[in-house]
Amino acid sequence: QTCATYIKEYIEKTNPQLSSKVAGIHFDNEGVGGNLKAIVEAWDQVRSELGVKISFTKGIGNCGTQTIFGVSFDYCLGQSYTDDTAKIYVQTPCGGINTKVLWEKWAGKVTTGGYSVPMLCAGGNCQGDLPGFLVSHGGPCNIDERLSTSGIAEVVQSIDISLYPNMALWYGSGVQPQIC
Repeated sequence: QTCATYIKEYIEKTNPQLSSKVAGIHFDNEGVGGNLKAIVEAWDQVRSELGVKISFTKGIGNCGTQTIFGVSFDYCLGQSYTDDTAKIYVQTPCGGINTKVLWEKWAGKVTTGGYSVPMLCAGGNCQGDLPGFLVSHGGPCNIDERLSTSGIAEVVQSIDISLYPNMALWYGSGVQPQIC
């Protein structure tokens, strides 16, 4: 059974159990195990057969292009907690998020108008490794990129929705399914 067939059958089996149908599928293009080209081709095949949107996630800079292996994606979820994490998250006092720096990091690196979606860390395994900034390594603070409700609200209130009408939150477990 191919990856595309597995995903398509899973969606078709799941849709009747939901109050609305699956509208899109997404993969984390970071340390992808297996063959990235095969995953991209599978996503494209499922999109053409079921009419779902397709997206991927990686760093902010990766949202400047809409294609991978010639396949055009509907969305790129840019991990705002991956690029220049210390500059975005370190403030005085330590903690929280610097929205001015966040939007400066997005400016000019991405396609605006809906394709590039700012993604924030809300929970799970999206914390970066910043040993030079940790107190235990002589740094100024311990950075926790998992934003609180008020931190998320601060970012939402600072978004220019004419540039970024969509937003994503990462809640990850770190488990890598070995399906495809």
